[in-house]
Amino acid sequence: MLSQYPKYKFVLAACDYLLLLGAWAAAILVRFYEVPIADLLSRPLVRTQAVLIVVYSLVWIAIFQHFNLYKLNLFMAFGSQLVAIARSLLYGILGLVLITFLVRRLDFVESRLVLALFFGISVAAIMSFRLLIFRPLFALASQKRIIHRKVLIVGLDRTAKMVAAQIAADDTQGFEVVGFVSDDAELDVPIFADLKNIGSIGELDRLVREHGIREIIIAESDLTHDHLLDIIDAAQATPAEVRLVSELYNIIPEKVPLEKYLGVPIVKMPQNYDNALLTWYKRAVDILLTL
Repeated sequence: MLSQYPKYKFVLAACDYLLLLGAWAAAILVRFYEVPIADLLSRPLVRTQAVLIVVYSLVWIAIFQHFNLYKLNLFMAFGSQLVAIARSLLYGILGLVLITFLVRRLDFVESRLVLALFFGISVAAIMSFRLLIFRPLFALASQKRIIHRKVLIVGLDRTAKMVAAQIAADDTQGFEVVGFVSDDAELDVPIFADLKNIGSIGELDRLVREHGIREIIIAESDLTHDHLLDIIDAAQATPAEVRLVSELYNIIPEKVPLEKYLGVPIVKMPQNYDNALLTWYKRAVDILLTL
Protein backbone atom coordinates (compact mmCIF):
# COMPACT_ATOMS: atom_id res chain seq x y z
CA MET A 1 0.00 0.00 0.00
CA LEU A 2 2.50 2.64 1.15
CA SER A 3 5.12 1.50 -1.38
CA GLN A 4 3.03 3.10 -4.11
CA TYR A 5 3.79 6.56 -2.75
CA PRO A 6 7.06 8.27 -3.73
CA LYS A 7 9.68 8.10 -0.97
CA TYR A 8 10.27 11.86 -1.12
CA LYS A 9 6.74 12.40 0.21
CA PHE A 10 7.58 10.41 3.33
CA VAL A 11 10.80 12.39 3.75
CA LEU A 12 8.90 15.66 3.46
CA ALA A 13 6.23 14.47 5.90
CA ALA A 14 8.90 13.43 8.42
CA CYS A 15 10.57 16.84 8.13
CA ASP A 16 7.21 18.59 8.59
CA TYR A 17 6.59 16.50 11.71
CA LEU A 18 9.96 17.41 13.24
CA LEU A 19 9.40 21.08 12.41
CA LEU A 20 6.00 20.98 14.12
CA LEU A 21 7.57 19.50 17.26
CA GLY A 22 10.29 22.13 17.12
CA ALA A 23 7.69 24.88 16.74
CA TRP A 24 5.87 23.60 19.83
CA ALA A 25 9.08 23.61 21.85
CA ALA A 26 10.00 27.11 20.67
CA ALA A 27 6.50 28.50 21.35
CA ILE A 28 6.43 27.08 24.89
CA LEU A 29 9.94 28.31 25.70
CA VAL A 30 9.17 31.82 24.40
CA ARG A 31 5.85 32.00 26.27
CA PHE A 32 7.36 30.80 29.56
CA TYR A 33 10.82 32.32 29.10
CA GLU A 34 10.86 33.57 32.70
CA VAL A 35 10.18 30.10 34.13
CA PRO A 36 13.17 27.78 34.68
CA ILE A 37 13.15 24.59 32.63
CA ALA A 38 13.04 22.46 35.78
CA ASP A 39 9.88 24.26 36.93
CA LEU A 40 8.27 23.82 33.52
CA LEU A 41 8.93 20.10 33.59
CA SER A 42 7.43 19.80 37.07
CA ARG A 43 4.10 21.35 36.12
CA PRO A 44 0.89 19.26 36.37
CA LEU A 45 0.10 17.00 33.41
CA VAL A 46 3.36 17.89 31.67
CA ARG A 47 3.79 14.32 30.42
CA THR A 48 0.19 14.21 29.24
CA GLN A 49 0.72 17.41 27.29
CA ALA A 50 3.96 16.09 25.81
CA VAL A 51 2.20 12.94 24.60
CA LEU A 52 -0.67 15.03 23.24
CA ILE A 53 1.72 17.24 21.28
CA VAL A 54 3.66 14.28 19.89
CA VAL A 55 0.51 12.42 18.83
CA TYR A 56 -1.45 15.44 17.64
CA SER A 57 1.43 16.53 15.43
CA LEU A 58 0.85 13.28 13.53
CA VAL A 59 -2.76 14.38 13.08
CA TRP A 60 -1.42 17.55 11.53
CA ILE A 61 0.47 15.50 8.96
CA ALA A 62 -2.83 13.85 8.02
CA ILE A 63 -4.38 17.31 7.70
CA PHE A 64 -1.47 18.37 5.48
CA GLN A 65 -2.16 15.34 3.32
CA HIS A 66 -5.85 16.27 3.16
CA PHE A 67 -4.94 19.74 1.90
CA ASN A 68 -2.68 18.20 -0.79
CA LEU A 69 0.54 19.57 0.70
CA TYR A 70 2.45 16.51 -0.49
CA LYS A 71 1.36 16.86 -4.10
CA LEU A 72 4.18 17.81 -6.43
CA ASN A 73 2.64 20.97 -7.85
CA LEU A 74 1.84 22.35 -4.40
CA PHE A 75 5.13 21.87 -2.57
CA MET A 76 6.92 23.37 -5.58
CA ALA A 77 4.71 26.49 -5.44
CA PHE A 78 4.67 29.48 -3.07
CA GLY A 79 1.32 31.24 -2.70
CA SER A 80 -0.98 28.23 -2.84
CA GLN A 81 1.35 26.29 -0.55
CA LEU A 82 1.41 29.10 2.02
CA VAL A 83 -2.39 29.25 2.06
CA ALA A 84 -2.68 25.46 2.39
CA ILE A 85 -0.20 25.36 5.29
CA ALA A 86 -1.99 28.17 7.12
CA ARG A 87 -5.38 26.53 6.64
CA SER A 88 -4.07 23.15 7.79
CA LEU A 89 -2.59 24.63 10.96
CA LEU A 90 -5.76 26.58 11.74
CA TYR A 91 -7.94 23.50 11.33
CA GLY A 92 -5.61 21.58 13.63
CA ILE A 93 -5.63 24.35 16.23
CA LEU A 94 -9.43 24.33 16.26
CA GLY A 95 -9.34 20.61 17.05
CA LEU A 96 -6.80 21.23 19.78
CA VAL A 97 -9.03 23.91 21.33
CA LEU A 98 -11.87 21.39 21.48
CA ILE A 99 -9.58 18.98 23.33
CA THR A 100 -8.76 21.65 25.93
CA PHE A 101 -12.48 21.95 26.69
CA LEU A 102 -12.53 18.26 27.59
CA VAL A 103 -9.21 18.09 29.47
CA ARG A 104 -8.38 20.88 31.91
CA ARG A 105 -5.07 22.17 33.29
CA LEU A 106 -3.20 21.88 30.00
CA ASP A 107 -1.03 24.94 30.66
CA PHE A 108 1.00 24.73 27.47
CA VAL A 109 -1.66 23.71 24.99
CA GLU A 110 -4.51 25.94 26.16
CA SER A 111 -2.42 29.12 26.27
CA ARG A 112 -3.57 31.46 23.50
CA LEU A 113 -0.12 32.99 23.27
CA VAL A 114 1.48 29.55 22.88
CA LEU A 115 -0.98 28.69 20.09
CA ALA A 116 -0.36 32.01 18.35
CA LEU A 117 3.41 31.59 18.61
CA PHE A 118 3.15 27.99 17.42
CA PHE A 119 1.13 29.05 14.39
CA GLY A 120 3.56 31.79 13.40
CA ILE A 121 6.70 29.73 14.00
CA SER A 122 5.25 26.71 12.18
CA VAL A 123 4.27 28.68 9.08
CA ALA A 124 7.66 30.39 8.92
CA ALA A 125 9.67 27.23 9.60
CA ILE A 126 7.77 24.92 7.26
CA MET A 127 7.64 27.41 4.39
CA SER A 128 11.32 28.28 4.77
CA PHE A 129 12.35 24.63 4.85
CA ARG A 130 10.20 23.67 1.87
CA LEU A 131 11.23 26.61 -0.31
CA LEU A 132 14.86 27.13 0.67
CA ILE A 133 15.99 23.59 1.44
CA PHE A 134 13.66 20.85 0.25
CA ARG A 135 12.72 22.28 -3.15
CA PRO A 136 16.32 22.88 -4.34
CA LEU A 137 17.40 19.47 -3.01
CA PHE A 138 14.44 17.82 -4.74
CA ALA A 139 15.32 19.48 -8.05
CA LEU A 140 18.99 18.50 -7.69
CA ALA A 141 18.10 14.90 -6.79
CA SER A 142 15.82 14.73 -9.83
CA GLN A 143 18.53 16.02 -12.16
CA LYS A 144 21.01 13.52 -10.72
CA ARG A 145 18.45 10.71 -11.15
CA ILE A 146 18.36 10.04 -7.42
CA ILE A 147 14.62 10.69 -7.56
CA HIS A 148 13.45 8.81 -10.60
CA ARG A 149 9.92 7.73 -11.56
CA LYS A 150 9.22 5.96 -14.83
CA VAL A 151 6.02 6.98 -16.59
CA LEU A 152 3.94 5.21 -19.22
CA ILE A 153 1.54 7.30 -21.32
CA VAL A 154 -1.65 5.76 -22.68
CA GLY A 155 -2.60 7.48 -25.92
CA LEU A 156 -1.23 8.71 -29.23
CA ASP A 157 -2.93 12.01 -30.02
CA ARG A 158 -2.03 15.64 -29.33
CA THR A 159 -2.86 15.40 -25.63
CA ALA A 160 -0.55 12.42 -25.11
CA LYS A 161 2.27 14.12 -27.00
CA MET A 162 1.76 17.33 -25.01
CA VAL A 163 2.15 15.41 -21.75
CA ALA A 164 5.34 13.76 -23.03
CA ALA A 165 6.72 17.11 -24.20
CA GLN A 166 5.99 18.83 -20.88
CA ILE A 167 7.62 16.06 -18.86
CA ALA A 168 10.66 15.97 -21.16
CA ALA A 169 11.05 19.76 -20.94
CA ASP A 170 12.00 19.79 -17.26
CA ASP A 171 14.32 17.32 -15.57
CA THR A 172 13.89 18.83 -12.09
CA GLN A 173 10.83 16.77 -11.14
CA GLY A 174 12.13 13.24 -11.53
CA PHE A 175 9.96 11.85 -14.33
CA GLU A 176 11.05 9.75 -17.28
CA VAL A 177 8.62 8.77 -20.04
CA VAL A 178 9.39 5.19 -21.08
CA GLY A 179 6.98 5.14 -24.00
CA PHE A 180 3.38 5.09 -25.16
CA VAL A 181 0.72 2.39 -25.05
CA SER A 182 -2.10 2.12 -27.58
CA ASP A 183 -4.16 -0.41 -29.49
CA ASP A 184 -4.20 1.90 -32.51
CA ALA A 185 -0.53 1.73 -33.47
CA GLU A 186 1.90 -1.02 -34.28
CA LEU A 187 4.66 -2.03 -31.90
CA ASP A 188 7.81 0.18 -31.92
CA VAL A 189 6.22 2.87 -34.09
CA PRO A 190 7.71 6.30 -33.15
CA ILE A 191 5.12 8.56 -31.52
CA PHE A 192 7.04 11.54 -30.14
CA ALA A 193 10.76 12.23 -30.53
CA ASP A 194 12.48 8.92 -29.75
CA LEU A 195 9.54 7.57 -27.75
CA LYS A 196 7.66 4.65 -29.29
CA ASN A 197 4.52 2.63 -28.84
CA ILE A 198 5.74 -0.23 -26.66
CA GLY A 199 2.56 -2.29 -26.40
CA SER A 200 -1.21 -2.53 -26.22
CA ILE A 201 -3.71 -1.85 -23.45
CA GLY A 202 -4.01 -5.55 -22.75
CA GLU A 203 -0.28 -5.70 -22.01
CA LEU A 204 -0.29 -2.94 -19.40
CA ASP A 205 0.36 -5.20 -16.43
CA ARG A 206 3.29 -6.92 -18.13
CA LEU A 207 4.76 -3.60 -19.32
CA VAL A 208 4.51 -2.05 -15.86
CA ARG A 209 6.36 -4.94 -14.23
CA GLU A 210 8.88 -5.36 -17.04
CA HIS A 211 9.91 -1.69 -17.25
CA GLY A 212 9.52 -0.77 -13.57
CA ILE A 213 6.77 1.74 -14.32
CA ARG A 214 5.63 3.77 -11.31
CA GLU A 215 2.92 5.85 -12.96
CA ILE A 216 0.48 5.41 -15.84
CA ILE A 217 -0.92 8.61 -17.33
CA ILE A 218 -4.04 8.15 -19.45
CA ALA A 219 -3.82 11.00 -21.95
CA GLU A 220 -6.07 10.02 -24.85
CA SER A 221 -8.73 12.58 -25.79
CA ASP A 222 -10.58 10.79 -28.58
CA LEU A 223 -12.25 8.11 -26.47
CA THR A 224 -15.78 6.97 -25.78
CA HIS A 225 -16.88 6.86 -22.17
CA ASP A 226 -16.96 3.05 -22.12
CA HIS A 227 -13.51 2.77 -23.71
CA LEU A 228 -12.07 5.17 -21.14
CA LEU A 229 -13.52 3.11 -18.30
CA ASP A 230 -12.01 -0.05 -19.81
CA ILE A 231 -8.58 1.60 -19.96
CA ILE A 232 -8.88 2.83 -16.38
CA ASP A 233 -9.82 -0.67 -15.21
CA ALA A 234 -6.84 -2.18 -17.03
CA ALA A 235 -4.47 0.43 -15.59
CA GLN A 236 -5.79 0.07 -12.04
CA ALA A 237 -5.15 -3.67 -12.21
CA THR A 238 -1.41 -2.93 -12.34
CA PRO A 239 0.87 -1.99 -9.39
CA ALA A 240 1.42 1.51 -10.83
CA GLU A 241 -0.32 4.71 -9.81
CA VAL A 242 -2.92 5.76 -12.37
CA ARG A 243 -3.53 9.34 -13.41
CA LEU A 244 -5.85 10.86 -15.98
CA VAL A 245 -5.56 13.90 -18.22
CA SER A 246 -8.15 14.56 -20.90
CA GLU A 247 -9.51 17.64 -22.63
CA LEU A 248 -12.90 15.97 -23.11
CA TYR A 249 -13.72 15.50 -19.43
CA ASN A 250 -13.85 19.09 -18.24
CA ILE A 251 -16.18 18.18 -15.38
CA ILE A 252 -13.32 16.43 -13.59
CA PRO A 253 -11.37 19.55 -12.52
CA GLU A 254 -14.52 20.92 -10.89
CA LYS A 255 -14.99 17.92 -8.63
CA VAL A 256 -11.57 16.37 -8.08
CA PRO A 257 -8.39 18.02 -6.70
CA LEU A 258 -5.81 18.35 -9.45
CA GLU A 259 -2.11 17.70 -9.35
CA LYS A 260 -0.19 19.44 -12.11
CA TYR A 261 2.91 17.98 -13.71
CA LEU A 262 4.71 20.95 -15.26
CA GLY A 263 1.42 22.70 -15.92
CA VAL A 264 -0.42 19.61 -17.16
CA PRO A 265 -3.54 19.00 -15.03
CA ILE A 266 -3.50 15.41 -13.79
CA VAL A 267 -6.16 13.61 -11.77
CA LYS A 268 -5.06 10.67 -9.63
CA MET A 269 -7.43 7.74 -9.95
CA PRO A 270 -8.02 5.93 -6.62
CA GLN A 271 -6.67 2.43 -6.23
CA ASN A 272 -8.56 -0.16 -4.19
CA TYR A 273 -6.28 0.36 -1.19
CA ASP A 274 -6.88 4.11 -1.41
CA ASN A 275 -10.63 3.55 -1.02
CA ALA A 276 -10.09 1.25 1.97
CA LEU A 277 -7.73 3.74 3.61
CA LEU A 278 -10.19 6.58 3.03
CA THR A 279 -13.03 4.54 4.54
CA TRP A 280 -10.92 3.76 7.63
CA TYR A 281 -9.90 7.41 7.95
CA LYS A 282 -13.49 8.66 7.77
CA ARG A 283 -14.59 6.06 10.31
CA ALA A 284 -11.85 7.11 12.72
CA VAL A 285 -12.86 10.77 12.40
CA ASP A 286 -16.53 9.90 13.01
CA ILE A 287 -15.60 8.02 16.19
CA LEU A 288 -13.47 10.90 17.46
CA LEU A 289 -16.27 13.40 16.82
CA THR A 290 -18.73 11.34 18.87
CA LEU A 291 -16.46 11.22 21.92
